[in-house]
Amino acid sequence: MSEAAHHQPDSPDDHLDARLDALEATVAEVRSRLARLHRQLDDEVRTRRVVVTEADGFERVVLEGNRSYGAVTVRARSAGPGTVAVDIFAADAIDGDAAHIGVALIDAGEVVAAVDAFAGRPAVVWTQIQPDPIRREGPQAPSR
Repeated sequence: MSEAAHHQPDSPDDHLDARLDALEATVAEVRSRLARLHRQLDDEVRTRRVVVTEADGFERVVLEGNRSYGAVTVRARSAGPGTVAVDIFAADAIDGDAAHIGVALIDAGEVVAAVDAFAGRPAVVWTQIQPDPIRREGPQAPSR
């Protein structure tokens, strides 16, 4: 008697064979998707935010964008509390405001100097100077 004659339909072997076939098909699909992902990553990575951190979690570089704004921020730890940073940014025209690009220098969360340009207007350079205790000056007016 042949082995096929002893084989019962709907046997555990049939179920195992079907499960192995399904597993092989799934593995082939995962391999195909992974190969496609590798090809895509070779060309370009798309995301809304990239953060480069130090081993201790300090955010050294942040690249981010949303529907109307994009920025690259690079930070350094200061000797005192807080950080210093440079922020390069661009904002789309919204609600009647012109598109806006610029560079801001930031110390402990406060903008201390900036170069701003609105579309169609001259650039503005702004710096905050420390008030002279004798002359009692405030921040410097924007220059054009």
